[in-house]
This record gives sequence, structure tokens and C-alpha cells, in this order.
Amino acid sequence: MIDPRTRMVYNVLERAVLKMKFKIAMIIFLLSIGILASLLIPRLVTGDNVSKIESLHAEIDRHIDGPYNCLETACRELLQLQPYNCQAWAQLGKSLHLQGKDREAIEAIEKAILLDKTGKDQVVQEARIQQAMAYIRIGDKDKGKKIIQDLKNRMEVFDKHNTPIVFGMLAWVEEKMLK
Repeated sequence: MIDPRTRMVYNVLERAVLKMKFKIAMIIFLLSIGILASLLIPRLVTGDNVSKIESLHAEIDRHIDGPYNCLETACRELLQLQPYNCQAWAQLGKSLHLQGKDREAIEAIEKAILLDKTGKDQVVQEARIQQAMAYIRIGDKDKGKKIIQDLKNRMEVFDKHNTPIVFGMLAWVEEKMLK
């Protein structure tokens, strides 16, 4: 049998150890939340970044029709500030494809597709045409055909003013690249 004083000391120590374990567990939990947050939550747009982001959007608009290496640079800089921007990933994919960097283009457009929560972002869907052409150029005609067919089946996602242009682009890819 244990002496009552010893039992009391033992109980106090046991509670102290439990409190210490709880504090350590809380510290670990809070650290893991902080690490997760830094990985999953996009960087906050601070006052310093707002003007930089706006200027990068203007830079992308300015180089949308070339030179494509400048468009690539602007997209990469924007993605440093906004890594979850599906349109920036799509534009990066387009620029890479137009420079002949087809494998990189496919990866960038895949990221854009994953980030497009609605599956209806016009820029992302248009980039899928470049993705189809990139697959065809690297020799995977089946994937290219599948993307083209999927886009044809989903013409409603395109702005009604762009639908004829997109349809024409898809027909061109089928006629010129898949024969």
C-alpha cells in the first residue's frame, strides 16, 4: 500500500505530466496547422503585391499574341504571387506550346484544369485546344482526339461570340494535325 503523501505527490506529478503532454500535443497541432496553411492557402495579396499583380496582368495581355517567351515570363512571375490562378496556368500552357515546349505545356494546362473549379473557365477551355495539339505533336494522337471530342461535346462552355472561332480551331486541328 502506498503512503497517502506519496499518493498525493504521485497524483500531482501525473497531472503535471498530462498537462505537459497536452501542451506538447497542442504545440505540434498548431505547428502542423501553420505548415498546412502555408502550403495550401495562397499567398495573401498585400498592398505591395496588388500593383505587381496588376502590372503582370497587363504584361500578359500585352504579350498574348507574342513574343511568347515574354508571355511565359509574365505568367511565371504571376504564378509566384498567385499559384492557384487557373488562367495564369492556362496562359503559361499556351505560351509553352507555342514555343514548342509541349510536355511543359501539357503539365501547365493540366494544373489549370485542376484549378478551374467550375470546369467552365473560358481561358482554360481554350488552352485545352493547345493541349490537344501538344499531345498530337508528341505523338499521342489518341489523347489529342479525346480532348477535341470533349471540347466539341462541351461547346456551351464557350462564350457565344467565340463559339464559331473555337469550333473552327477544333476543325482545323482535326483536319491538319490528325490526318
